[in-house]
Amino acid sequence: MPLNTSPMASPSAPNVWTAQQTIDVGSGNKFLKFAAPSADKMMAAFYRYNNTGGAQWATGAMVNSQGAWLTNAWITISGTMAGSPDAEGLYLPQPASADPSMLSVWSDVAGPSVEIRPSSNGAAYHLSCLSPDGTKYLLAIENDGTLHWGNGARAALDTNLYRSAAGTLKTDNSLIVGGTLTIGGTKVLTAAATGTVGLLGTAQTWTASQTIAKGTYWIWGSVSQEIGVEADGSALIAGGARDNVMAFRTYCGASNGAFVFRDTNASVNLLVVGADIGMTQTMKDAATTTATTAHTRNHDSSGTPAAGFGLTELKQLKSSTTAAQSAADWSTSWATATHASRKARIVGTVYDTAGREWIRGEADGANAMIGFLGAVASARTSVTGSRGGNAALAALLTELATKGLITDGTSA
Repeated sequence: MPLNTSPMASPSAPNVWTAQQTIDVGSGNKFLKFAAPSADKMMAAFYRYNNTGGAQWATGAMVNSQGAWLTNAWITISGTMAGSPDAEGLYLPQPASADPSMLSVWSDVAGPSVEIRPSSNGAAYHLSCLSPDGTKYLLAIENDGTLHWGNGARAALDTNLYRSAAGTLKTDNSLIVGGTLTIGGTKVLTAAATGTVGLLGTAQTWTASQTIAKGTYWIWGSVSQEIGVEADGSALIAGGARDNVMAFRTYCGASNGAFVFRDTNASVNLLVVGADIGMTQTMKDAATTTATTAHTRNHDSSGTPAAGFGLTELKQLKSSTTAAQSAADWSTSWATATHASRKARIVGTVYDTAGREWIRGEADGANAMIGFLGAVASARTSVTGSRGGNAALAALLTELATKGLITDGTSA
């Protein structure tokens, strides 16, 4: 290689260079240039062949007085020499792939391919990725391993993912899964082509109020346990496959919060309850000559029930000025609570400013009994006596008075 020896003496002997030196590759084409030491200046420059605008040699890499290496070419760090040799017969380090890149690392060690240890300076962090124009921070890896994403200034990075505890990843923002989420080998979240999302297939314990945004979601633990939030904002709790189940649905919007218990397979609403539509219940079975129990109410107690233990169904109405005023009730209780000899009583009451009993029914162990208008219930009795001598009439008046239907004010 021709050597520019002025003022260099000989490359084979030690030299002290006090001025810029250049090694060329012939015909004045520079290859390597050294500069005299100077603060904040280039100390050495390597040239590369650049055929842009005609064949020429241009600066390719530099080392400055601080020891920093700068290059406007790509860098390959590789432990692999393979492929075909270049024109000089040299085998070049092989890049990690054929994809064009500014930095390619192909490791052949039993450790990390790239290892980063940031400064202890509080403002330092591992890595940042910028937009093509260099004005926006798109991704940053912080010193603690937190991933930050954004689309603006570094201080405006708005989405994160980090280790919040041992074995736990957390984000303080929102997460949307467009495909399938699998936990422990079980598929628990699926986004179908229709936009329907199956959500949370594993058991969850919620210790605070949870909100599921309006959309179309499904939460399931098995084919027989599902909770859904539909696109119209309605919620669905199902007991089987979504298309063939008994479901409890609450509708929002035009239906004003109606609750519907529905056989979705048969498209039959079994129970509909709404503030402006009341309640409608439908029984659906194969019965033709029998009466099916449509409604059961039960009252259990943690104590030992005695006479008077029961259940009252109260009906209320709004008066001209005040809502929820008692209008009528049915009270069912035990006249005798001992199991082996139990006897029940039902009392009907209507209200004005107080409750007024109008009818009651009881059982005495062998017969049904009835009482009217506050009278004690009694069983069916016989009216006896001669109709010709008013004995029968007297007996009838006595029985009607006993039942509470009349007050006997007659005289002998």
